Amino acid sequence: MENDSLAPPGATDHLLQKIPAAPVSRWRYSEALAGGHRLDHFRWVRHSDGMSAYITDWISGRLTTRQDGAVQQSTQTDPAGEGRPGRGGD
Repeated sequence: MENDSLAPPGATDHLLQKIPAAPVSRWRYSEALAGGHRLDHFRWVRHSDGMSAYITDWISGRLTTRQDGAVQQSTQTDPAGEGRPGRGGD
């Protein structure tokens, strides 16, 4: 989460070191992806449409992570026909 002083990237990295065998996908929800709204540890909930859509796409397998860490839409077909527009990672 952009501007999250209570869970900064270093804290997240420290937590992930405790589960080294776990697969990890990284994506940062930015103010640009939240429609320009200011974000922080709590405020993101008020502007969470983009985050919710991203999580839905991630869970359903419509997103993939490239080796360089960038997120892209999967080339898998969407049997439900509910495809969402691409959401770039940053």
